[in-house]
Amino acid sequence: LIHTSANLGTRANETFILTADRKVYERGLGNYVDLENRRVLISWQFNTTEPDAPKATKTKTRRTTAIPYVENIATGFDVYQWMVTRSAEALQEQLEGKNPLALLFPNRFGAVQKLHSFTDVVIHPVSEQLGWKMPAYFDADGKPLHMYRFSLHSMRDRFGTTAADEWKYSERHLLAEGGWSDPQTVRKFYLGTSDDTHEEVQALQKE
Repeated sequence: LIHTSANLGTRANETFILTADRKVYERGLGNYVDLENRRVLISWQFNTTEPDAPKATKTKTRRTTAIPYVENIATGFDVYQWMVTRSAEALQEQLEGKNPLALLFPNRFGAVQKLHSFTDVVIHPVSEQLGWKMPAYFDADGKPLHMYRFSLHSMRDRFGTTAADEWKYSERHLLAEGGWSDPQTVRKFYLGTSDDTHEEVQALQKE
């Protein structure tokens, strides 16, 4: 789930409804993993207020997200080949009645994961095991509160940074792939300037 989120740039509630069944996608109940064309069709995100009726993504338009080649993935995890295997499993689970929507990431009941419960049951315990639970800070009443160094949504930031810095995506590429709502967001977080940028400009001017 982490590798998939980091390399597709999908929001958690878009990732949770990735499906191997195109008919599920056409019914508006999932986002289709199109293995033949090496892409994912993103139109929907899990609706926490009406779980049986996924809502349109924030951009309210369909987008096509490419599945990257393994040579472009720093960890060496082959997202595409994993999806090939997992899609076949999901379709078999669907035939057996265990996973009606042929989801790649169903919960233990074969239904859509809910982000809040998934975070409590999976993400936080794993983060603690990995030492990713940060030191406590305290609210006005002195109650200790904790933050974690990782969240599923932070994988979108990881995707955006990698796509801009390593894959050399342009602003238009990032908008198309990640589905951010406006160019300003992309410029602010992923295509902004730094001290290195200014030094590079100075070097170019001298040349």
